[in-house]
Amino acid sequence: MNTFVTFKYFDSAEGGASVYTAILHTQSVEGNAVKSEFDKFLDRYEMEEEKEPDFKEILAQIDVILTHGFENYQLRHEREARALPSKDRSLVSAGYMPTDGPLRLYCVLLPDNVMVLCGGGVKAEDTAQESDGVRAHFMLANTLARKLNERLAEETKPISYERVEAILEKETIYL
Repeated sequence: MNTFVTFKYFDSAEGGASVYTAILHTQSVEGNAVKSEFDKFLDRYEMEEEKEPDFKEILAQIDVILTHGFENYQLRHEREARALPSKDRSLVSAGYMPTDGPLRLYCVLLPDNVMVLCGGGVKAEDTAQESDGVRAHFMLANTLARKLNERLAEETKPISYERVEAILEKETIYL
């Protein structure tokens, strides 16, 4: 069975970041509606009161990144991937402490302020690899980061936003 990822445009802002979401496929799904990993994250945590501060903070940070880009912010380093919420004070809304909760959303940062949102969950152990709630999301984001960076390294011309966008919108990344 082939496992691959396609991408869906999410949002962008002039002077900020362009955001895509990753859609994980485990078989050919032509014509079938498949939810992105980010949509699955939203479905799981949107109504969960206990996770509400983390959930709202993650969405607020995505809005800040959309508006201002991510190049000047320090997202959580997760090997080759990144995670929200950030520990960077400049991204954190008033009253929220970055250590308040264990909810994580993994993402991949690409050149020219392009970000791919993956999935996430609750990190209940010291490391993502030990935590059942985020292990698969952590692994997917890191594999995807590696594969996308390998794909971008194949380019013979300097990487531009337009080229990154074309790769995400037209190509399939096999895992």
